[in-house]
Amino acid sequence: MPDRILSAHVAGPLGKDALSGPEPLYRQLADRIQARIESGMLPPDSRLPTVRELADYSGLSQGTVKHAYDELERREVIEKMQGRGTFVRGQEPEEQIGKKDQAMQAIDDMLGRLEELGFSLQEARIFLSLKLRERQELAGFVRVAVTDCNPEALQIISDQVAQIPGVEVQRLLLDDLLAAPYKLDEATDLLVTTSNHYDQVTQLAPEEKVLRVALSPSRRSVAELARLSGVKTGILTLSEKFSGIIRRQLAGISGFSELPRFPLGSGGDLNEFLAQLDAVILPDQYVGFCTAEELEALRIFRQKGGVISQFRYRIDAGSLMFLEQRVERLLATKR
Repeated sequence: MPDRILSAHVAGPLGKDALSGPEPLYRQLADRIQARIESGMLPPDSRLPTVRELADYSGLSQGTVKHAYDELERREVIEKMQGRGTFVRGQEPEEQIGKKDQAMQAIDDMLGRLEELGFSLQEARIFLSLKLRERQELAGFVRVAVTDCNPEALQIISDQVAQIPGVEVQRLLLDDLLAAPYKLDEATDLLVTTSNHYDQVTQLAPEEKVLRVALSPSRRSVAELARLSGVKTGILTLSEKFSGIIRRQLAGISGFSELPRFPLGSGGDLNEFLAQLDAVILPDQYVGFCTAEELEALRIFRQKGGVISQFRYRIDAGSLMFLEQRVERLLATKR
């Protein structure tokens, strides 16, 4: 761990061996970092390690570290500055402490005033949405909603879209969106989905706002899968639909019979499932889908020589370039 980023007494308790308990590893890591921030060991504006640096030091996966940083950012403990790194948030003036309560009171006051004027809550929501859209356009952000039929693909697409400068992302499972179309933010500038769901999605939003993308496995994943040919292999996914995507990819590789699947988060006995296998295939962001018990079972499986192959599924280069160009054009209209 570079001394310029974290001193040894701060970095020491962040190693994988120091983390234990039922909580997911990413949350334990986030809690440890936050505790050091609150204790003053990591003062405001100090720089944190990159995801890769902390992963290399701690023995955790880059996905776990990224998930921990995302959690800390959600808690408003750290902030990511593009091109500069990740930093501990500066302390706010005392008069800003409790600003959330002040904001909620201001909203209550506004709603009360609208009710006095005879407007319904539905009308108040419309007014608020219009004003939020006005502010959003002034801020120069493009609001992108992402929808897909399974949580794995939804996470993959959302993560890539969120990396495009000037974008705010809303994630919606397709079944939830179809059941409750009102969940789609009225201020949405662009709705991204896959080709399979394009016709369904264009029933909910104007066609000119809907953009379809294609997904494909990385070359590294294809090579890793090929090496598993003839090996006793299973699939671990949150959804049956994503395991179907993996199986279709394997259909073009000889040496694979029908692969058993274990549903992550189901509460089943993963140790018993893994005992019959030499290798497993998981989505590359599997840490966010596993329970603490499942992560421990996978750790033991790997320790005993089991192979864990992460299926890296991404928006293909052509679709991503088209999406970036679309976002740039939308940003240009807001400036």
